[in-house]
Amino acid sequence: MAAKQAVSLLAFAFSIIITVWCNVVDSRHLPSSATTMSQKHAEWMAKFGRVYTSEIEKQMRLEIFAKNAKFVDEFNAAAGNNKRFTVSINNHFADHTQEEIKQRYYGYNYNASLLQDPKFETSFKYENANNIPQSMDWREKGVLTPIKNQSPHGSKCGSCWAFASISTIESVNKLKTGELVSLSEQELLDCTDNNGGCGGGYPEYAFEYVQQHGVAAEQSYPYLAQTSTCNTKRVDSLGIVRISGFEQVPYAEGEEGLLKAVANQPAVASVKVGKEFQFYDGGIFDGGCGATLNHVVVVVGYGVADDGTKYWILRNSWGEEWGESGYMRVQRDTGNGGVCGVGTDVSYPIA
Repeated sequence: MAAKQAVSLLAFAFSIIITVWCNVVDSRHLPSSATTMSQKHAEWMAKFGRVYTSEIEKQMRLEIFAKNAKFVDEFNAAAGNNKRFTVSINNHFADHTQEEIKQRYYGYNYNASLLQDPKFETSFKYENANNIPQSMDWREKGVLTPIKNQSPHGSKCGSCWAFASISTIESVNKLKTGELVSLSEQELLDCTDNNGGCGGGYPEYAFEYVQQHGVAAEQSYPYLAQTSTCNTKRVDSLGIVRISGFEQVPYAEGEEGLLKAVANQPAVASVKVGKEFQFYDGGIFDGGCGATLNHVVVVVGYGVADDGTKYWILRNSWGEEWGESGYMRVQRDTGNGGVCGVGTDVSYPIA
């Protein structure tokens, strides 16, 4: 009997040792969700080159980062199969509050009266466009430069209006000349009248400036992520790119007008950005949105998903880490100006 008890005790002890050893081995392969929030924050800081001036600031930013990370985790957990998109901590402002992000990383100063300004009442050359293809992706046509970042290294500049405007000008210049040249957002920040530089602006004023003065290549007038003195003596070996004008899609046309325009060229669109948009990771976005138009993007195409859901393809200016390599798919044909108002304020340059 004693011998049997001894064997049993040895077997029990051995099982405990094996269990502990297995747990140690498994702990080496724990998912990232099991790491501490401070570790997640440190990894995020390294990825986006974030540096703080003091431990006090670091602690404050860690707390904000934790709240945003909690939002991401809870959204994805609650969404399940009911949402067509996911969110993630995939941008350089994940340690900022909502108010800070609005002030520093958007850049469209919505003004309803401006949209009704007679000087911006234009013709719409695509009004009678027909034979609209079922899908269009201007990324496949070679008319888009690589994704850019309006706030590199954590800098703060509400210059989306300049980036979106320049992107569409780059595209029409490519369609006209066959040459794809990366153009200068900085020149628009420094030189455009009636716009506020990093404080926000309007694509229409940007188009007006390029129509009158042209715009230099990015390599000749590089981006600083801050407003500077206008360089009126710029010299560009690649030449100055000009446009002949611009047009707006009539408000009444909505998403149907946007479709006609984007079937023919990329177009600028103002959108209502909210927290879900900010942390968008992938899939077809269907909300939520902000209260007013506050950000400017480029609509570079549209398509239909395998389940029949129609979508727009948006190009953002928050770097390649955001969204689907810098792009976003947004549900199409939803009525009331589209998801986040994508079809309410649309314009495009004329080569």
